[in-house]
Amino acid sequence: MTPLRICSPKWVTRRRLERETFGPELTKVAAGLGQPFMPWQRMVADIGCEIDPDTGGPAYREVVVTVPRQSGKTTLFLSWQIHRCLSPRWRHPQRSVFTAQTGKDARDKWLDEIYPLIESSKLHKLTRQMNRGMGNESISWRTGSLIRLLSTSATAGHSKTLHQAVLDEIWHDVDDRREQGIRPAMVTIGDAQILVCSTAGTDRSLVLNRKVRAGRKAVEADSGRGVAYVEFSAPDNWNPDDLESYFGFMPALCPDPPCRCGVDDGGWRHTVTLAVVESERQGLDAAEFARAYGNIPTSSSDLLFAVDVMARVFSPTAADGDKVERFALEVAEDRSSAAIVAATAGGACELVAHGPGVRWAVERANALTGKHGVSVAIDAKGPAGVLEDLLDDCDALDSNTVVQSCEDMFDAIVEATVRFRAIAEPGDPFYDAMTGATKKPVGDRFVWSRKTSANDVTPLMAASLAWRKPSTLTPFASRGG
Repeated sequence: MTPLRICSPKWVTRRRLERETFGPELTKVAAGLGQPFMPWQRMVADIGCEIDPDTGGPAYREVVVTVPRQSGKTTLFLSWQIHRCLSPRWRHPQRSVFTAQTGKDARDKWLDEIYPLIESSKLHKLTRQMNRGMGNESISWRTGSLIRLLSTSATAGHSKTLHQAVLDEIWHDVDDRREQGIRPAMVTIGDAQILVCSTAGTDRSLVLNRKVRAGRKAVEADSGRGVAYVEFSAPDNWNPDDLESYFGFMPALCPDPPCRCGVDDGGWRHTVTLAVVESERQGLDAAEFARAYGNIPTSSSDLLFAVDVMARVFSPTAADGDKVERFALEVAEDRSSAAIVAATAGGACELVAHGPGVRWAVERANALTGKHGVSVAIDAKGPAGVLEDLLDDCDALDSNTVVQSCEDMFDAIVEATVRFRAIAEPGDPFYDAMTGATKKPVGDRFVWSRKTSANDVTPLMAASLAWRKPSTLTPFASRGG
């Protein structure tokens, strides 16, 4: 067996050995789930579960953990939540909530990972009910305590007392609505904890980036209270070609698969192999790979479209006086928003409607197509596909056409052969969509990714579906416009 390499966090709150910790209790819960903690998970549990000798409660009200993808965050924080619901350390009933970047992401995680993990474990007999109903997803325990999914809205947790909250993958968050829905419900709970977990994001990941800065300052201050922070990430000036370097910052990477590293230490196993990491590197662009597996945030220079590129195709007067040639309707993956874009005969795109929800978009699209006598395009296989029969004049595009549309739009933006009625500033829907957009590979081609893009990409996707590539392409700058 290959000896274990030393994998150390770049930033970590100091473990105070003189303090009691209930971290070992979390380790027992993980074993009961059939997912024994890896060493890094035990370390985080021991630090984050330290007891303040003055209060008898957790020393850290907030625990922030940022690690590369597939490191075992789910097992760590699920064990933390189950412990809150079962341990006699707490006065029951306790209320714990789980939130993700969207309600759909949270529900998918529970249906695909959490429920099966608990149901196949020794801990299942301690549950009272596992509710899978849409909007009522929850796990109740024989102690009377409860874990449930929570909406990401700013009022989601109001009027409901909470003892614990998990904020998963907050790199997607560009505002504080998740915490605004949680913190007021925890104000009166002296021993409450907020558990934050995420891989690195982008320079628009405002919430995560703020917590990273605060966490690092807390490590330096070494106060032993308030915020505990753990960060595993690639070293500065990291060279991804140095395969040996991965073992220094990826705590779940196995040096000798199939993993037997923990056979004499509780039976834990690493969750990632170098072969998988190398495969991911081939399938992702360099910036996204560094974000996901180096835990390095991407910057504006790593984005698909630089600000100066967007400035060339943005104009507040684009589409003025142009005849509408086609509309397109796009719906977010979790149906949280929709956008309608008009493409004009002059080669411009205008966002004519954009807002939360979906129902309004059908009525608006039908009104627009009736008024202008043109069709509205949708991705037949995408989230808007279910609206086809509700639209009066619908052009349902097949998957190949959608791929071609995204690629044509990418080229048009780079070559400045399209214009958008927009301004190159944060808050403009087209600007936000382009600064947060990522690509989803489709074979050797791509579409805009509804799932991994940092911001709402419905305006960009709708523009791609509406815009038609002209037979003759001339940059707008060359046309005097």
